[in-house]
Amino acid sequence: MSHEDILELARVTAKLLGIRIKDPVLVLSGMKPKIGIITILYNKKFTLWIDRHYIAYGDNFKPEVVYVFADTEHISEELRSVIRRMKKEKSPYAMKTLTSVKEQLQLAGASMNKSGNGLYFFGKMEE
Repeated sequence: MSHEDILELARVTAKLLGIRIKDPVLVLSGMKPKIGIITILYNKKFTLWIDRHYIAYGDNFKPEVVYVFADTEHISEELRSVIRRMKKEKSPYAMKTLTSVKEQLQLAGASMNKSGNGLYFFGKMEE
């Protein structure tokens, strides 16, 4: 999936969340391999994360993080990280968030292993 395809998916997601991507060129430049900057955009209700390996968003008043897209590299790295954080976490709010992310990543990883596809789209967001 090209960086432009990821940006287009992020635009659709942002529009549905009521978030404006003010500088798409800056978002694309953050996706370059040597830079790898995560773009974080937000409004009063939602936060949106855009990276070359994933797109996710969260309601600012709920602990869940919802993935829109992820690739195999992100899923394997993030799943290991989430499991490490779960072992150390004491806050019920953080545990709920980590559990939600872990379940999404496990589902995506299993689906990608079964299909052989290196990308996973979490549900369909209708425009």
